[in-house]
Amino acid sequence: MAKKSIKNSIKTTTRKFDSQNGVDTEDKFFILSTNELRNMPATLLQVSATDYAIANQAVSVSSISSRNGKGSTVYWTDTFYNTKDSSGKIIRKVTAVDALGGFRASDQNETRPALAPAFKIDIADLLSSNAKIDNDGITATIVFPDMQYPQKKVSEELAKELEIWYQTSQPQSSTYYLGSRSNNRIWRSDEKDYEYIYKGKRYVRVLAESIGTVEMNKFSDGSECKSGEIYWFEVSPIKWIVANWATCALNALAKNTKNFTNDIILRSEEAIIGGIPFHTQSNNNDQLGNFWQNSYIRAFLTGINIREALRNDNGNKSLSASQNYDFSNGAQNAFSNIVFKEAVQVEDEKDKESNPFGLKVTQTSKNKEQQLAFYVENGFSVMLHGRSGIGKTRRVQEIDLDYVMVRLRNGILPEEIIGKTAYNDQTGQSSWIQPTWYKQLWDICKAEPERNHVLLIDELTNVREYEQSLVYDIVLERSINGKEGKLPDNCVIVATGNNPQESSAAYNMPEPLFRRFHAHLYYKPDVKSWLEWGGEPHKKYPNRPKVHPAVLSFIASKGVSALFSNYDNENPPEWAVDPRSWEQVSDILYASGGEVDFALIKNKIGESLATDFLSFVTNQQITIDSIIAGTYNRSKLPRTANEKYAMTISLRWANENQVTEVRKFIKQNLGEENLKIFDSIWIENNDERAILIAELSNEELSELE
Repeated sequence: MAKKSIKNSIKTTTRKFDSQNGVDTEDKFFILSTNELRNMPATLLQVSATDYAIANQAVSVSSISSRNGKGSTVYWTDTFYNTKDSSGKIIRKVTAVDALGGFRASDQNETRPALAPAFKIDIADLLSSNAKIDNDGITATIVFPDMQYPQKKVSEELAKELEIWYQTSQPQSSTYYLGSRSNNRIWRSDEKDYEYIYKGKRYVRVLAESIGTVEMNKFSDGSECKSGEIYWFEVSPIKWIVANWATCALNALAKNTKNFTNDIILRSEEAIIGGIPFHTQSNNNDQLGNFWQNSYIRAFLTGINIREALRNDNGNKSLSASQNYDFSNGAQNAFSNIVFKEAVQVEDEKDKESNPFGLKVTQTSKNKEQQLAFYVENGFSVMLHGRSGIGKTRRVQEIDLDYVMVRLRNGILPEEIIGKTAYNDQTGQSSWIQPTWYKQLWDICKAEPERNHVLLIDELTNVREYEQSLVYDIVLERSINGKEGKLPDNCVIVATGNNPQESSAAYNMPEPLFRRFHAHLYYKPDVKSWLEWGGEPHKKYPNRPKVHPAVLSFIASKGVSALFSNYDNENPPEWAVDPRSWEQVSDILYASGGEVDFALIKNKIGESLATDFLSFVTNQQITIDSIIAGTYNRSKLPRTANEKYAMTISLRWANENQVTEVRKFIKQNLGEENLKIFDSIWIENNDERAILIAELSNEELSELE
């Protein structure tokens, strides 16, 4: 039997409120309360906003990374309260989650917080639906192919194509209700975004309105969202996470918990809706404006008439709304109506059980390292793009320690790349003399014929077209000049280079050369992935991490702005800093044996950053010894997910006598998900350590019982 849509399986959920005027409501879609969010792993509290939400007033704090590496946003909860100012005047507030994953007070009519909708479904309905489920160890991520919403901005090329098509063909459209666009602090309910179907796919055309500074208005590709500009967004399936993973039936370990339930609460992984205030009145004008029962958000998500709902005891009658928000009509395009599109249903609905080509599309994507490994293992050429110092060469080295490099430079002698021809005056014959790299490559590939080895063409875009032309045949024909210098069959070509937008030394690549590669991988500054790499054991010194813990903690605290200097060709920074710089700072720290000379650090990263760094790492940071002694400063506890992760990996060096206290510290201060990470990396491949962790975990369960 074909699996079904979950459209009719979403449960009407009783939302409970314990405030003075709080009365339970019944809603299909809702937003989570602060109590529900506190029960979730800390890494799930920080949420990014989709590009579509950013174009509709949601913020994206690019300097603070969320779980998926994108900038963190601010989003609404359904928790409200009243407070008083210094004069005794009542101020009504609603709680939102800030970019750091903490809670903050927000005005009812603020439009900057975005929406991360949630809903409930029974485990049986979930498993019989068309859902694609993936367990990532912290929660489960779930995708329903027919549950879609506008999310990612399309490429500039496709946007131009769509705009020309739109302007010339006057296509038919359907609408998305936009929420409420501000106009001199007055909200209009007639704003809509329009959806069009182009070449079988759904796209939404948006006149953007952004709020805040430039740093808060960046799309996922790093470009700025500018108010008044037209952008196009693709409609795609929403990715959901299980909000009650610790107690739900989808988690095999939850059966032993006292709150075990068959109900699965799903929340969108990203905040997907922007520009909708909790209530459209200011907190001084409407005493009921901070109540979920009367909220603008509730009406929009669930598709109800607020006054009608209250009259029918769905909420508190005594809190009858001063304004009526009516989304009960499907034409109003409330979220509950528009998220399912009958015209775009998955093929599962048509009872297609056969797969004529025998292909199965996985729902989990390989990360960049896994993609690179796939291409090398299968002999597919690939090019790595990214700023200098981001680790392109290092990634190749970690896949193939025996790689052979051809480093290009402007003015390089041709014989260094293609060899040279030598003439024998006596015989009148010529012979080809191999370049050094070619002989090295053949020696390595012959020694291990069963394994692919990398020929790394480094800095390919950092040389002029003439120098690039020296490797044309190598890339295009897998030989040096078409006749001579055939590459070994188990050789894989990998190239690296910068883009002109990221380096003043970069040149454009001719299109035929660009297209010859099987794939192009683009690397962007990513604090979380660098912390993960830097926290791994050093290959040469396995008793310490690749990057010194002091550096990891500093970068986790300061974010991408400290990891990378901003590229500015017209006004280059006095000291350019990148991940390679910090790896070298780490080398200095390790070589210094604990006594660090300020001048050595300043010579690498400049006086200002060196002062900031050394002040940070010498200012009562939490160490294993201070945890064991109980003398650590609680004000130094990490706040962000990256800071917590960095501390977790720095504690991996605890010994067997210290691990009990260290695990208690992590559980209490860094969270259960970081405790799982710690256990995994502390055990590594050590059976004795695995037994010890199992014993400690059993003791903790016994204490709970």
